[in-house]
Amino acid sequence: MVHQYPHQVTIYAAGPMTNVALAISLDPHFAELAQELVIMGGAVNPITDQKEWVNAPRHEFNLWFDPEASSIVLKAHWPKISITTIDASIKTHVTPEFIEALKKSDSPAAKYIVRFTRNPGAGTGGTCGMS
Repeated sequence: MVHQYPHQVTIYAAGPMTNVALAISLDPHFAELAQELVIMGGAVNPITDQKEWVNAPRHEFNLWFDPEASSIVLKAHWPKISITTIDASIKTHVTPEFIEALKKSDSPAAKYIVRFTRNPGAGTGGTCGMS
């Protein structure tokens, strides 16, 4: 898609970046042809009692799981990189009211969230109930 629509495709990585690193390895122009890379990774100061961060508040799964892939992706020649840390994820909750409001939108992103969100409001920070 980045070749078909140069500088118009945003790549979103909400998990380990193994697949994005593979795309870069297979196509050296992949990153530079994208509009931007948006990742969820890292932690600044997560305020939570979740066990994952109690003893290691800077530890974060998406970057930790495949550090070699993370290195490849973050060193690639992206026009722009935006990062949301786990801090934002912990504070963000998808509620049933939020899903109802999204149903009124014609936005492709809103339609995607409505279609794939399961059990809105279930769980704690760090999860939005998407499957």
